[in-house]
Amino acid sequence: DVKAYKPSTKGFEEAISRLELPPSRILHTAFGVKYDLGPARAMGMKLAFIRRGAVERVSPEPDVEAGSLTELADKLGA
Repeated sequence: DVKAYKPSTKGFEEAISRLELPPSRILHTAFGVKYDLGPARAMGMKLAFIRRGAVERVSPEPDVEAGSLTELADKLGA
């Protein structure tokens, strides 16, 4: 819809607009470090990282980290 590819922030900007929430109220969940976490944090979003495989360093540091979506839901009390 936004005719852009990550790491462009256009998709994140559109998500913020459609959700009609401040970025700090949005938790972007991803397992892609390079194309997801950095741009989402740059937009002011909270970050959840799903660790799949051996990833030594995650930057920017996520607000929450889990090994699966089920574990993430448990951590978030869902």
